[in-house]
Amino acid sequence: NIATGEAALALVAAGADAVKVGIGPGSICTTRIVAGVGVPQISAIANVAAALEGTGVPMIADGGIRFSGDLSKAIVAGASCVMMGSMFAGT
Repeated sequence: NIATGEAALALVAAGADAVKVGIGPGSICTTRIVAGVGVPQISAIANVAAALEGTGVPMIADGGIRFSGDLSKAIVAGASCVMMGSMFAGT
């Protein structure tokens, strides 16, 4: 997973078919606690979307979806699709 436009462009240059965005926003993710690193999900999505503009490479927003409105916000911010674990798990 990535959280910056620079990382997205590096993956595109390496031949990635898609990029997955999200460092620490998932309900089960411990990255923020263990590594002390995390990026607000909507900011990460918007930054990566701006970098990917014109490349044709889709972005998957991974994590941070707690409410149905969060899905809409992720799509509006530029995500092509969204991964939602806890909403379906009911936890």
